[in-house]
Amino acid sequence: MEVCQVHEMTLKNFQQFHDNQKDIVKSINTINERMVAVEQSTKSAHHRLDSQDEQTKAILDISGNIKYMAKQVEETVGILKEHDGRLDKLEKAPGDALIAYWKLFLGAIITGSAGLIVGLVLK
Repeated sequence: MEVCQVHEMTLKNFQQFHDNQKDIVKSINTINERMVAVEQSTKSAHHRLDSQDEQTKAILDISGNIKYMAKQVEETVGILKEHDGRLDKLEKAPGDALIAYWKLFLGAIITGSAGLIVGLVLK
């Protein structure tokens, strides 16, 4: 084998090596681009998750407030029922007193009328 042939083969091998190296660099660049895209997507997903966490906390706070309000409403309903019973008694009290006075008045009229009749009959 001559030096020229060896030199040509070496040059050819070097060229193939160089071409392979270019392909590897292209692959690495493609992988880097894809990696950047994945990192951006991951960052965006983390922001969305953080936002979801904040919304979940807000919903839990609202839920707790609603439970507290429901308890307060139940207590208020109980108090209103007590007041309703007391109010019924107060509303009936003047009526009961009026009925008692009316009976007393009618009794006095009947007694007076009966006394008058008996007085007129006995005279």
